[in-house]
Amino acid sequence: MEVAGWPALEEVRHTEGGKEAKLTIIVGKRYVVILNLSGSDDIDLVHSVAHSIDLGGLAKLS
Repeated sequence: MEVAGWPALEEVRHTEGGKEAKLTIIVGKRYVVILNLSGSDDIDLVHSVAHSIDLGGLAKLS
């Protein structure tokens, strides 16, 4: 998957309460952009998903 020419991954995670966060991660050479595309207003859920992403693994894609 690509977003504006950058490699991107999609992560979907669920909480025990059935809530869902769908994030798209855009991997640049010097930065990683994380977009919340789920429309979720549960910032704790989105924050938790963002912190669970393996940035070391993503760095290998750039």
